[in-house]
Amino acid sequence: MRLLCVGDINLDIITPKVSYFPLKDEQLIVDNFKWFLGGSSTITACAASSLGLDTSLVGCIGSDFIGDMLVGKLKSYGVKSLVRRSDMVPTETTFAVTFESTSRSFITTVGANKELNLTDLPSFDGFNHLHLASFYHLQGLQKDFPKLITSAKKAGLTVSFDPGLVAGANPNLAKKLFNMVDVLFLNELELRRFGGMLFCGKTAPLIAVHLGPDGSVVHRGSTKYSLPAFKGKVLNSTGAGDVYNAGFLKEYLKGSDAQTCLESGVKAASFYIRQKEQVFPTE
Repeated sequence: MRLLCVGDINLDIITPKVSYFPLKDEQLIVDNFKWFLGGSSTITACAASSLGLDTSLVGCIGSDFIGDMLVGKLKSYGVKSLVRRSDMVPTETTFAVTFESTSRSFITTVGANKELNLTDLPSFDGFNHLHLASFYHLQGLQKDFPKLITSAKKAGLTVSFDPGLVAGANPNLAKKLFNMVDVLFLNELELRRFGGMLFCGKTAPLIAVHLGPDGSVVHRGSTKYSLPAFKGKVLNSTGAGDVYNAGFLKEYLKGSDAQTCLESGVKAASFYIRQKEQVFPTE
C-alpha cells in the first residue's frame, strides 16, 4: 500500500515539562530543549513509514539550515521526500511548551508551508491513500483542497483529513470538506470548535477523535468504539495524535474494521509518548 501525505513540515523546539507558563518579563530556567521533526502531516508520514507503509510526503520548506536538517531526517525515516525548497521564506518553526499535566501550548511561524500549492502535487497514479493535514497552515493550497480531494477520489484513492485549528481561524472553511473525505481525525478541542458530534457525525463516514490521556473514540455512523490510553509515564506528547493517525491508517489501508484501526492508533501513540527522544513505532 502506498500512502501520500500532504501538509506542513517544521522544526519542533520542545521544552521539558514545566508547572506554569512564565509571566510577562519573567524568565523560566529549564534543563534543555528537544529538537524534533515536526508538522502534523510530516509526523504521520514518518510514523507510517516506520510502521511499514510505502510513504511519500509533499510539502514546502525554506532553503535554510533547518530545511537541510529536516530533509535529512525524512530520509533517515524512509520517507520519500517530494518537498519543494523556497528561497523566499524560511522553514516553519514551532516552539512547544509542555506542562506537567501533559497539556501543551504552541508558538508557530508558518514560514514556507504557506507557499505550498497545487502544482507541487505529483500524479496520484500508484498511490492508494491521500492524507491531508494542517489545513490552516497551507494558505497557498486552501482554495484547492476540494479540487485535490476530488481528483484523488477519481483516481481511486481513499482520503483522510486532520484539519487542525489555530487560534482565530474560521472553522467553516475546513468544515466544508468533511463530507468529501473517508476518515476525519480530530482532537477534543477541534471537535467542539467544529460543532461536536451532532455536526461531524453527519459528514465524514469515519471519525477518530484523539482524547490524549483518555485514549480515543471512533464513530462510524451511529456506532461508537472507544479505547482508553495505555497506562505509563508520558515523556513526550507532542505529535502523539499524528502518530495515532499513522497507526490507524496502517490498519485502515488493510481493510481492517474500525475497532482494529482504533487499537492500532492507540498502540502506536502509546509507544511514542513513552520515548525520551523522537522514536517512531515499528511493525
